[in-house]
Amino acid sequence: MTRISKDEYYLRIAKAVALRSPCLRRKYGAIVVKNDVIVSTGYNGPARGSTNCEEVGCIKDELNLPHYSAYEYCPAIHAEENCVSGDTLIVTADGSIRKARNVNTVLISVDPFLFTNVKVLSQKIESTKSEVLRITTKGGFFIEVSPEHRMLVMDRNLFLKEKPAKNITLKDYLPVPSILHIDGKPQKLPKIDFNYYKLIRGSWEKFYRIMKSKGYTWRKLCEKCGFSFSVLSNLKNYKAIKKEHMEKILEIFPEVEGIIEGYEVKGVKIPETTSPLFCQIAGYFMGDGSLSKNYIAFHDSKKEVLLYYNTLIKRVFGIEGKIRKSWKGTHYVLIVSSRRLYLLFKELRFNISKNKRIPVLFHRVENKSLSRFIRGLFDAEGTVDERSIHLSSSSQELIYTLRLLLLRFGIFSSIYKIKRSKGFKNSSYYSLEIHGDDIVKFDKEIGFSHKDKEKRLKEIIVKGNFKFSSLRVYPVEWFKKFKISSSISSALRDKNKINVTYPLARLFINEIKKREYNEDVERLERIVENIVFLKVKKIERINRKIKMFDFYAPPFHNFIANGIIVHNCVINAARNGSSVLNGTLYLYGIDVKTGKPVAGMPCSRCKRVLINAGIKNVVTINEKGEIVRYSVDRWVEEDKENYEKLFREKVGGK
Repeated sequence: MTRISKDEYYLRIAKAVALRSPCLRRKYGAIVVKNDVIVSTGYNGPARGSTNCEEVGCIKDELNLPHYSAYEYCPAIHAEENCVSGDTLIVTADGSIRKARNVNTVLISVDPFLFTNVKVLSQKIESTKSEVLRITTKGGFFIEVSPEHRMLVMDRNLFLKEKPAKNITLKDYLPVPSILHIDGKPQKLPKIDFNYYKLIRGSWEKFYRIMKSKGYTWRKLCEKCGFSFSVLSNLKNYKAIKKEHMEKILEIFPEVEGIIEGYEVKGVKIPETTSPLFCQIAGYFMGDGSLSKNYIAFHDSKKEVLLYYNTLIKRVFGIEGKIRKSWKGTHYVLIVSSRRLYLLFKELRFNISKNKRIPVLFHRVENKSLSRFIRGLFDAEGTVDERSIHLSSSSQELIYTLRLLLLRFGIFSSIYKIKRSKGFKNSSYYSLEIHGDDIVKFDKEIGFSHKDKEKRLKEIIVKGNFKFSSLRVYPVEWFKKFKISSSISSALRDKNKINVTYPLARLFINEIKKREYNEDVERLERIVENIVFLKVKKIERINRKIKMFDFYAPPFHNFIANGIIVHNCVINAARNGSSVLNGTLYLYGIDVKTGKPVAGMPCSRCKRVLINAGIKNVVTINEKGEIVRYSVDRWVEEDKENYEKLFREKVGGK
């Protein structure tokens, strides 16, 4: 008897595994082999505990739907079961912070070797889940994920390890970036039409020739447009006429568009791009501003604060506002009368209701302008107490977005949900708090223009009475192998101590560098400077159908979701805790109706999962029943070429 090849041997095992599948159409079995050892097996079918198709029937069969389609009717698990909820805030490469459902662009990923941010092309994968886990850490970070999602957690020996979300416990620590390296750039502002227009000086003769060439006299043109002789007289004398009158003239003489210019009666100048001062005004407006039909307004209990912002408004827009008491006499109001300014701030999509959100345009500005935007917001809404800085809002999205924007400056903050007393419209609000040496960073990178708040900030810095946060930690084992002075290393000798806090970790790093500096020290320093770990505080189960999203993000296969570094999808073998790196996948399919083998080529989504898991080869059978071997490396190149082509088609050469 002829001895069968290894490929045939493993495919026969995969065939046996396929017989466990409850699918009524096609049964697939898969095994992963590494170093001639089977490290994982699996077959297609519903999630554990779900109803099998054998019990209730197959919707696709009943509706006579073709293979490789209508996956929404199929309960079987493919590889794309690892997801985050659609409301999750994702950090993108241009600085934008968007909800997962609205993202399909270049993301920020974390390099696991250098521990810095890198830009990666991504592709979104969408699915619907009936069970979701909400995992919350100390400090108010949270994420909603499918139970099978591969989470990254702190490893006391190897930095990070992967763990299914369903296996996360209250003893685990999740990684969070302590700084986001995003530069940003000045952004173009919306173009706001003028209310009045006039001829460019010296162009009346050209206008007159155009009018004559089309057989119009002054009288005929005025009758056609429905305005008086004075309108044309003003044009001749290079005076401004109303926008609606100019529009009627352009309908008849479109050539005139090249010889007219907008005119601002009040001398308001609308900048073409963002600037630091413009962003500070916008941030202050975000906190204490309001819109009316022909003006914008700013509100504050301190008149001197409004006087300061009035000077900024004059510098940026060339117009001054008027300050008066509110009609109730409880505070002061700065009113800037300008229809064009009203239209500008309206176009910027400032939502100043309870659902406030920071316009995406300000996420993308350069750091100097972003710093000024945040300063303006804290001038309006921030408070300084004896040991911390606070900013509160009933808008969860605003607070969580602000925390991610502060990470651009390495400023770490905590968020707490606080219940209100009875009588308030909203039953709770969110408080963002900055503690410890992050207060010093805030003073250096952001600061206040509000004099009272600036004074209080300087006082707590001089006193040094910081409330250092104990939330951010690192395993004590990481530091024990280095020589550290006994005067500061008591925490390392304490047997009950399992973690060291962020301030202590930095102190240890500085002490270690005095004695030695090698690759291990450099790596530890990079970790401490770029990533912190927060303990899981609460795990909740949500039992309702939710649209979920995952992002294929090679080469590092992680992205930042609600401020937490999370992994993107991996295959069953990795879910079971086995390393499949450089392994071979054997895939065997059986047509239930005919009993014959079917080609087992993975779908496009599953291909990406195999790439992500580090599988090197896939062995299956073709339509003729012959054994075929595919190189996953080749799929990587094809996938890269296809996605870059798609990206150019949809987005252009960006």
